[in-house]
Amino acid sequence: SLRKCPHTVANSHVAKRVLTDTYDIPAHKITVIHNAVLRFTDEAAVRNTSLRRYHGANPSTVVLLNVAMFRPEKNQRELIQICSRLPGYVDWQLWLAGDGPARKKCERLAHDLGLGGRVKFLGYQSEPTPLYLAADLAVLSSRSESLSNYLIEAQLHGLPAVAYDIVGVGECFAPDRSGFLIENQNQTAFVAALDRLIREPALRKRFSDHARRHAQAHFVPDRQVQAHLNLFRELVKK
Repeated sequence: SLRKCPHTVANSHVAKRVLTDTYDIPAHKITVIHNAVLRFTDEAAVRNTSLRRYHGANPSTVVLLNVAMFRPEKNQRELIQICSRLPGYVDWQLWLAGDGPARKKCERLAHDLGLGGRVKFLGYQSEPTPLYLAADLAVLSSRSESLSNYLIEAQLHGLPAVAYDIVGVGECFAPDRSGFLIENQNQTAFVAALDRLIREPALRKRFSDHARRHAQAHFVPDRQVQAHLNLFRELVKK
């Protein structure tokens, strides 16, 4: 069906390469238009300190956030393992928002690793904006993604990202400017990136400012809608 379509929209450049390399779709018949962010607030939004207090996070605690269904490919299990390797003196919490079949095993792992007080299982959140306003870093260890809406939303709320380099993830933020893109399955590098961002608030602030600018420049709805309309006009002319 893709070969018969006059044109295809891919939501990442990596997805376009998959279409051209794996499915032999001509590159000129594919346009990349990234997803538009659906949830965002302005830079003047108040930090959600009440939610932090509710979960026992001190002002100095660095909250790591992941919003995703608990499915094996989302790999929250590895996030828990990574956090267990952080130095003992580091003040952190890991908030896992979502539900699904892999949740109970993750809860058991956190308990077995002695992280029950640091890893918070928040369940399904229909409106995650309060979490973005309470957290400090966005973390992602998925084995499979396309273009992570969660990371895009987190960037627009000023959360620096630390994420494995899988399909499309590197296009959700600006590596080394608004987050760290980690070689897939390299837990040691992931731990080092987290440790650095936790211990260096000035770097977090610099990444946070760039994250907002980057997301506003690339993922706001008006921009993406206009990109689709421009594409449709070009196709009609042909």
